[in-house]
Amino acid sequence: MRGVRRGAGEYPEHRLTSESKRPSRKERFQSTCVILGQQYVACMALALLFQLTLHDSSPLFFAASSLALYFFAPLPLLIPIAIWTRRRELLIGAAIFSALWLGHWGKFFSPTRLAQPSQVELRVATYNLLGFNSAPEATIQELRSTHADLVSLQELNPKLGAAIERELADVYPYRWLDAQPGVRGGGVLSRWPLEPIASDAGLAPDLGWVGKPMVSRVTIGERQLYFIQFHTASGTAAFRAREQQAEAIRDFAQQADLPVIAAGDFNATDTSRAYSIAREGFEDAWADVGLGFGHTFPGEPGPERGGSRPVLAGIPAPKWLIRIDFIFYTQALEAREAAIVPSSGGSDHRMLTAGFRWK
Repeated sequence: MRGVRRGAGEYPEHRLTSESKRPSRKERFQSTCVILGQQYVACMALALLFQLTLHDSSPLFFAASSLALYFFAPLPLLIPIAIWTRRRELLIGAAIFSALWLGHWGKFFSPTRLAQPSQVELRVATYNLLGFNSAPEATIQELRSTHADLVSLQELNPKLGAAIERELADVYPYRWLDAQPGVRGGGVLSRWPLEPIASDAGLAPDLGWVGKPMVSRVTIGERQLYFIQFHTASGTAAFRAREQQAEAIRDFAQQADLPVIAAGDFNATDTSRAYSIAREGFEDAWADVGLGFGHTFPGEPGPERGGSRPVLAGIPAPKWLIRIDFIFYTQALEAREAAIVPSSGGSDHRMLTAGFRWK
């Protein structure tokens, strides 16, 4: 009969159909995972595009490149999500990003690097002491513990310089120290005779270095090599200056008539353009034989003690986020070991050491 309304309970099949279309909790969770995975893949694709086209073209892109490792932090979650959902775009993204991570950082965790090194004939260390270091006793102990033959020092202040002269003269009879207040000091410690090279025959001092680079000729028995102590320009805005300084170090190595070791605070990571320039003339000891990420910065001292550890909204950044201290060497040498010396807290860097043998 027309015009007669049926009650709501007269179509149970309609109610069942509506309820059956409602997604389950598992389906909602899966859908959320897919959306998050797609967003991550899209962001990573955009970051890779910027890295390829705008690499270190501004302070912002330099900073992003320096933290590139942490862009891969969600990758361990993306992989199981891609396998579970079998979404093609997630599987492709997970495969590409995994290959990129393994290609750049995977070698640092190779089991072959667990083998005990042998035939170490020369041990080198580099240490940014922190110009406002207030723990000279602990720092001297750190330097003693390395048993290094050559040491590159950055940010050597007068108090630490005096402590080195007093406490380490017997260990390092050959010293070239340029202690300065603040961050512009530097020095070289050696068990072997060293001869400073004049600035006009070494690295151009007018490129904006922190302090001045120190180039010396070291005589080790019947062999000789050039040893460079450097501290490149600091800050994200100084990326162009660092690239010029990397070119100067590279050019020196390519033109040198002896093997070269360059050790110091590079103020850039191994994902920077400056690093790529330096590698045109050098090998990287940690990249060749170091185990783990080898992060050397930032350490305990914050801005209140003259350190450079970032503080955001009153919260200090996590310690040991990036690797900016390097020991570069030319191919007449072979790196056999590399290690990080635990910090005593006097500096915002950790000391890096490397052992070599002559080829």
